[in-house]
Amino acid sequence: MQDQMDLVVRGGMIYDGAGGDAYKADIAIKDGKIIGLFEDPGVEAQKGQMEFVNGCSIH
Repeated sequence: MQDQMDLVVRGGMIYDGAGGDAYKADIAIKDGKIIGLFEDPGVEAQKGQMEFVNGCSIH
């Protein structure tokens, strides 16, 4: 099992920079690096010390 993340952003819109359509995903950050991108329906990053869900901060 992975260590708890420093930050989890849930339900964010991801733009890959290639000009394609944005997609909804969760991202997990640990030690200043993105360590997980979860885009499959129903898959979520582990709980983080700080979380942002649809733009709202949850501590």
